[in-house]
Amino acid sequence: MATPVFKFQHPDLPGEDLYFIHNTFFELPATIPMDLTTFIWYHYKIGRTLEGFLYCWDNLNEFQASLEGESFENFFDEGQRKQLYDDAKYAFTIQEAINNVEVSEKIRNFINQKKYDTQDLKSYFYDIIKDLKINFREIIYYISRHELIEYLWDCETDFSDIDVNDEEALIEIWKNNPFELCLIPHRFRMSGFFQYQCIIREEYHLLPNIYYDNKQLIRDICIMNYPNELAGFNWKGLFNDSAFVEEIVQINGNVLCNVPAEYQNNREVVKKAINSIPYSIMFASNELKNNKEIAILAFEAGLNEFGEDFDSDGFLEIFNDEIKNEIKDWIIKKDYKYGK
Repeated sequence: MATPVFKFQHPDLPGEDLYFIHNTFFELPATIPMDLTTFIWYHYKIGRTLEGFLYCWDNLNEFQASLEGESFENFFDEGQRKQLYDDAKYAFTIQEAINNVEVSEKIRNFINQKKYDTQDLKSYFYDIIKDLKINFREIIYYISRHELIEYLWDCETDFSDIDVNDEEALIEIWKNNPFELCLIPHRFRMSGFFQYQCIIREEYHLLPNIYYDNKQLIRDICIMNYPNELAGFNWKGLFNDSAFVEEIVQINGNVLCNVPAEYQNNREVVKKAINSIPYSIMFASNELKNNKEIAILAFEAGLNEFGEDFDSDGFLEIFNDEIKNEIKDWIIKKDYKYGK
């Protein structure tokens, strides 16, 4: 078994290299492709030496492979290369490479000039990234398909007919014997069954679109009725997008508990939340929660949604005594019954 390093340029990112570690035991990538900054950081985090990487640097630059006599193009066939391109796409490492391009260029120049002969690369690396906000993930985020097959091998699972790119097959295996979700290919953690498993287990760090394209992720969480999980990761950058916040509140009114006070005190936003989930009135500002019109709207929404099962007495406890009496008077005028 050997763990050579390869690099390539993604069709969507010409001019910038992505690096990954390959494992020859199963002839599968051990890591997803990464930009140079992340790749160096990954080595330091797992304690893998960079001596071999630096020694093979010239070969990597010329042939995109640390193995002498090999090249990226020759070692991997067209289908394998496409899979690596997809890995970078679904893991959002293309976006990370764009974010880190300036740091990667500094590291590349440092290595090209062999400054590591007289200056400690690790010290240099941490010095240039110390004031930067780089989205380094947890280490397990970077593992790839070799780790999945190795796990199945250790479990003595017959994986000879298993296609690790077949989502349905992986779902069936996982249902019969749940294993660490970090072993699931990134593309399958983007949506559907495995995304749901990550969310309900609060393993947000495994979700590829946690930093990118997370509008759809937030929609999915709300549709799954797990709005409280939104507190588990940072989506504050979207709070300025009022149209999106209103859309999400309309999907799941309980999101009202996770948005800024300006939305909790916005009459139209609160109405949309109530129309989605009547009990979301409890997350409105005190001013709106104890507004007669809004309170009655919420109570009527509860009646319409739950019918005879509506716990109207319990619902009334959300409001102050004045509004509670206002609602009771309204109920009498409407000839509604209240009290479960």
